[in-house]
Amino acid sequence: LALALGAAPLCAADPPRPVGSKAADFTLPDPLAGTPWALADAARDAKATVIVFTAADCPVCKAYWPRLAELHKRYAKDGAVFV
Repeated sequence: LALALGAAPLCAADPPRPVGSKAADFTLPDPLAGTPWALADAARDAKATVIVFTAADCPVCKAYWPRLAELHKRYAKDGAVFV
């Protein structure tokens, strides 16, 4: 189960997905490991997967990081994966 809050469809032809539905798989380059990263791999054993795209130089994004850390601390033990 992957949940995207306020996310746009992957392309204009994709209809919006209902909250709680399975997200479409995608693969991105992992800049730290230098290998491909796939949603399916990250979410394989997760009860819920939270994906947040931020930028290191975005003040609004930086302000949100502590809240994400709190959510991770609270829900990771229940099987949630934060990416």
